[in-house]
Amino acid sequence: MYKNIDFKSNGEKMIASVLDSIKIRYEHEAGVIINNRNYQRIWYPDFKLSDYSLYLEYFGMKQDPNYDYQSREKLTIYSQNGIDVIPIYPNNLQPNLDQYLLDEIYTSLDARLTGLERTVNNYRNKSVGYRSNSFQGYSRHRTRYH
Repeated sequence: MYKNIDFKSNGEKMIASVLDSIKIRYEHEAGVIINNRNYQRIWYPDFKLSDYSLYLEYFGMKQDPNYDYQSREKLTIYSQNGIDVIPIYPNNLQPNLDQYLLDEIYTSLDARLTGLERTVNNYRNKSVGYRSNSFQGYSRHRTRYH
């Protein structure tokens, strides 16, 4: 039990503790609708990071080929549904779970921004006669705040 939440494993409890320490808000096992093989289901990923539109799944069993297969299948189905999930395995828990989580969150958000940047620039280039200052030379790397 941690913060009145009954986590299924010590790994999940450790992840929650690290998320708290790095000030990332989460919901434990918030439901998400999944379409799989023409059926809609509700799955409950371990953590929902609403501020980042991301989920975390902890795959805590080691050296079990069936579990490994099911874990890969689960990640594939999340991806097919357009749901960004960061997988966490036992080897990610130590020694720097906080750094692993921050790196993975940053990588996921950076990939989304790169896609948005491409979309905005393509739109700008295709728009005949469209000259909005807000799109000209758009680059997310242009201004950095410290």
